[in-house]
Amino acid sequence: MTESGSPRRRRRRAPPAPAAPAGVSPPRGVAYTGSRYFRVPPRQVYGMVARLDRLPRWSGVWMRAEVVERKPHAVVVHLKGYLAGIPVESVIRATLTPHVQVAWQQAYGTFLDYAGSFQLELVEEGTLLRYGVVLDPGISFLSPEAVHQILVQEVEHTLNRLKWSAERDILAEEIRLQRGRGQSQGVEDESSMNASEG
Repeated sequence: MTESGSPRRRRRRAPPAPAAPAGVSPPRGVAYTGSRYFRVPPRQVYGMVARLDRLPRWSGVWMRAEVVERKPHAVVVHLKGYLAGIPVESVIRATLTPHVQVAWQQAYGTFLDYAGSFQLELVEEGTLLRYGVVLDPGISFLSPEAVHQILVQEVEHTLNRLKWSAERDILAEEIRLQRGRGQSQGVEDESSMNASEG
């Protein structure tokens, strides 16, 4: 009872929002996914993308990477780089599914949200690699359109560099064979000219 003698009313609380499944947060921000076909088996491509501490080799955003913790099928990596000329960093937790997927989510860092994944699929004699990123940089002057453009450039740049590196030996062999054919063709042309002169 209150001082006025009327019963005290209880405030009704709103029911709690349904919780997201443990370890899964709904993606927010801008998303982009690109793909490339690699003329090498999935195990070789997986060997490249599973080493997230080597991401700066392929990325146009990340300049440094340091492994914070490594487990058999998980890794925590501290990334540092630049987005639109602004220094950024992100500590990501990644789960590794050998020869199938590498997926990560930001644990903490500069961005409001950052997640990504490499998904591998055996196609014919090679591998289809899909690289997807979701990003909410939390930078006021970057419009969603600008963030989308940054993501397109980052994903396509990364895929191009990964493909070139994965197929470097194949390309080198193809160039060697083409040069060999060119030299043998030159020898054949020269011998046919000599025969016609004789």
